[in-house]
Amino acid sequence: MFEIPWRRQARAVEAEAPQMEARVRSGSRSPNPGSSSKEAKEAEAAEEQQECVICCEELNCQTSIVKLPCNCTASYCHLCWDRSLAASIFSCNRALCPSCRCPMRVDFDPVQGRLLFERAVSGTTSDGSSLPEDNWHDRLYKQARPMQIKLLRLFGAQAEPVRTPGVGSGSAVEDVPQQPKSPALEPKCVCGSRLMCVSVKDRILAFISESSSSPHPSTIERLILNPPIVCDICDQVVQGQHVWTCENGRRTVLHAVAYDVCEACFAHHTKGEDMEVESRPEG
Repeated sequence: MFEIPWRRQARAVEAEAPQMEARVRSGSRSPNPGSSSKEAKEAEAAEEQQECVICCEELNCQTSIVKLPCNCTASYCHLCWDRSLAASIFSCNRALCPSCRCPMRVDFDPVQGRLLFERAVSGTTSDGSSLPEDNWHDRLYKQARPMQIKLLRLFGAQAEPVRTPGVGSGSAVEDVPQQPKSPALEPKCVCGSRLMCVSVKDRILAFISESSSSPHPSTIERLILNPPIVCDICDQVVQGQHVWTCENGRRTVLHAVAYDVCEACFAHHTKGEDMEVESRPEG
């Protein structure tokens, strides 16, 4: 059975009438109607806050809402909060709260595999000198590197062939691909997305397409001939014709600029072997 709201309210008033009459007779004052109205509005506002202010998805108070280190009362899901800080870093080189613009310090916990947020310390020290600028790029990439290497080794172990006796011979052996121990058949980035192998040219064009302005064709050609892609594991300029890159691009604060792994590092950490990378033709 469904109850109509106004009918339910009328029943509540009827049930409360004897108590109100008793209070009047005893000389007690009835509660202030304004206070109950205020409490109702606060409760309604609290319910409205249980959805992400960006994507408007409903949030679970226990797991989905980001615990903001600032004083904002807005609610964010983890995905929108992450992407907002990434966009802030890319535009102004600082992670700012999308609501109050308070600067944030972002760290990566390799044990729990998650991002940590706190208010960034800014200003001057006790002796009046300025605090050093937050080098978020080097810190985050260094913190995430061991986890990324672990993920590559895990992928290599899943795809590693095993030696089994060959068919028709008691001594011959052949390589048979091992059944993966997990349904995850693709290499994972530390952010949780997929690593893709793309050509260096496609990688440059994809990065340019994400920029707010289009460079001159001569600039694009120069970038393709001498790509400024740095491997985020060995910190060396990529020399091969292909590179492994995260499909999430710069939509996470964990790698708000880009995330790339060279062919040599990928082969070393997935197969345990050193790879001779074929150099690009010089322009």
